[in-house]
Amino acid sequence: MVRCHSCGGPKLLPSPSAYVYCDYCGALSDWDFGAACAKGNALPGPAYEALHRRLAPLIRAAVQYQDVARCKALYGELFTQHIYYCPSSYSPRIVEPSYRAQYLDYFTDIMTLREIEPNVVRHTQWLDQRIRELRQAQAMQVPALALGPFRFAVLGAPMNAQFPDQAFWNVYTAFRAQYRVQLQAAEAHGALAKYPDDVSFELLERIGISTFVQGWLPFISPAAQSALLHDAKLNDSYVDVSPPALQLRRCGGCGERLDVVTGARQVICFRCGNKVDVQGAEFPCPGCGGPSSVPHRATAHTCPFCGLRSERAFSWGS
Repeated sequence: MVRCHSCGGPKLLPSPSAYVYCDYCGALSDWDFGAACAKGNALPGPAYEALHRRLAPLIRAAVQYQDVARCKALYGELFTQHIYYCPSSYSPRIVEPSYRAQYLDYFTDIMTLREIEPNVVRHTQWLDQRIRELRQAQAMQVPALALGPFRFAVLGAPMNAQFPDQAFWNVYTAFRAQYRVQLQAAEAHGALAKYPDDVSFELLERIGISTFVQGWLPFISPAAQSALLHDAKLNDSYVDVSPPALQLRRCGGCGERLDVVTGARQVICFRCGNKVDVQGAEFPCPGCGGPSSVPHRATAHTCPFCGLRSERAFSWGS
């Protein structure tokens, strides 16, 4: 299992979404390509594709006239629908309105920079050219190449597909360069600061590379697999762990059952998207007595069982 970049805790519990959060501190730690595809909604379907076809010429016109606000608004419309059709590709916190709005603000900035910022555009064009060369070098049926929140990945490939080593490596090298330049532009323009999870440049780069590797690994030769894992520094990212001891908690946001590993401080509720403090004792409702774990940093608490609102000073773990 992968270890958390923030607290070092091993990931012990399965993640119901592509976004992987630490079982101990609630930090965003990884992105799981398999989880994104598990529910069959990695591709958004005909309604989204129709919207994409309708908006594509409008986006191109906005790019031509360097209309940043228009380009960002159009991408907002597009990815609002993508979240609707492909929820498992996003954080479980996306159901919370303020998180969703903040994430869309961040991601539409990223996509707009990809279209308009000159250095990002040059690197994206270089990556696109390497992908076209890969398609030409691949004698088998060409699979879909999907753009997700962090990367390009292979979708819909025949199980026996194997890309030529050199052509694939050219794509990987171009992706690494393009992704770094894109993140640098996002940092320079203040987009990274909008990300609704606590992330850094280094974390997003690591997750992007890890996700690219996950998507492509089944479709390259064993020699290329070994070289890819080594270059991406993923050889030692996984450790064997024993089954965890769990504690039952209840989310103070929605009342959902939370199976919490012993020693956890904050966890994500996958139903309502709240980050919940679980280090201390649960808070008993003064009305119905129902115990629940209060959302992180909350200054008031509405009981998820009876609706009674309480305002008090809560004691927070570090």
